Amino acid sequence: MNRFTLIAIAALIVAGAGAWYLFASPTGGVLSRGGPGEGTPYTSGINGTISIGPTCPAQRNPPDPACADKPYSMLVYIFRKSDMSEPFLLARSDERGVFNAPLPPGEYVIQSDPAGVPMPRCNPTNVTVVANKYKTVAVSCDTGIR
Repeated sequence: MNRFTLIAIAALIVAGAGAWYLFASPTGGVLSRGGPGEGTPYTSGINGTISIGPTCPAQRNPPDPACADKPYSMLVYIFRKSDMSEPFLLARSDERGVFNAPLPPGEYVIQSDPAGVPMPRCNPTNVTVVANKYKTVAVSCDTGIR
């Protein structure tokens, strides 16, 4: 094998491992974790869903089922409520809008991209995580469609 073939094979292996980690690994798409205890499996955290709507330009009465809010895959930023300067954890919701974030007990805020991406706009969601339990939350995001 020539050098180019070996580099291409190595790149494919790394890309495949990254895709497995994000979409099939037991971490549920957790991308990074900050703070003490990094890498420690927590027995508490957040199980959440992300939905986006409205999905049609005009809402009708009665509501059209085709225009209902839809699950949304996105990067989920989780901040400690006491430190909103840097995310404590980044996770990714899957195509069903589902994400899992193992966290130590504490007060957290879930939000969409804090860098100012205008849409979708998700309401910041405050969450209290207690020891040995997962809190279930639903995060609603606005498409801006009117």
